[in-house]
Amino acid sequence: MTANRVSRRTRPATSPRDGHALAHLRQDGVATVRQLRVLGVGSGVLAHRCRPGGPWQRLLPRTYLFHNGPPTARQRTRAALLYAGEGAMLTGPEALRLFGLRYVPPLPGTHVLVPCNRYTGSRDFVTVLRSRHVPRPRNVAGFPTAPLPRALVDTTRLGADLQQVRAACAEAVQRGRCSVEALTEEILGTSARGIAPIRAVIQELLAGVRSVSEAQAREVLRTGGLPEPLWNATLLLADGTFLATPDGYWPDTGVVLEIDSREYHLSPADWHRTMNRRNHLASHGLHPLAFTPAQLRHTPTTVIRHIAQALTTYGGCAPGHIRAVPIG
Repeated sequence: MTANRVSRRTRPATSPRDGHALAHLRQDGVATVRQLRVLGVGSGVLAHRCRPGGPWQRLLPRTYLFHNGPPTARQRTRAALLYAGEGAMLTGPEALRLFGLRYVPPLPGTHVLVPCNRYTGSRDFVTVLRSRHVPRPRNVAGFPTAPLPRALVDTTRLGADLQQVRAACAEAVQRGRCSVEALTEEILGTSARGIAPIRAVIQELLAGVRSVSEAQAREVLRTGGLPEPLWNATLLLADGTFLATPDGYWPDTGVVLEIDSREYHLSPADWHRTMNRRNHLASHGLHPLAFTPAQLRHTPTTVIRHIAQALTTYGGCAPGHIRAVPIG
């Protein structure tokens, strides 16, 4: 009897094959309790390894990390997916980062999308979104990830504001990561709850707007009751030669709108290129007007006055040798 009690007390914390088997899970050092049981790691071994000061730790319910230090960002992401269960995929800001976007709304935590019949709830750093319409995931950096249009819509629903949604969507479209048509199709198949910001942004994108500054300019023009220009239209000479792609262009007046988004960061060479471009436009009978994002934000009335005066002065004076091709 004594020998048996000693044998049980001195039994190793894991079987000899555990370490080899765990190494082949290839899940960034994270596993669920179900996976561990399949590998022969019982509840006693698991409790022993996750004791205070032990070599493992519990990251989320039923989800464990094979070391006791701070988890990496990748390990937290893997743990979130394993916790949410089969069919879960990343969405929201984490998905936007994986797709390589720079302008990602700073919403905390990791967001995962699951089918509506999944009853796993949000916990700790994981936010679980349920949906009747779960898309087919893409494999991005080794993680199942919602397609970018869906991730942008879910980011809006999670609480990103209008400016944040503008920045993310404009970048995605401008860099060719996502089309306006794909975004439009995505919102047609989803609930209208919580997506008013992205609906407004899609209207801006359909109008040709491709940056936050252009969206701000569009708001200023609409507030001032001014006609909307063609946004990012391609200007061609009569023989088809490319002339310019200005931020905004009023074809019936020849007035060009430019937004100098780098007004405080222009090198002398940049400045000369900017002046040469505007002189080139003027030499073809166009009338360039330039404003900074700061002017759009802080002195919109002045911006409206200058544009209104130019549209009145040059009304009906558009150069006939220039053709404007709208974006798209």
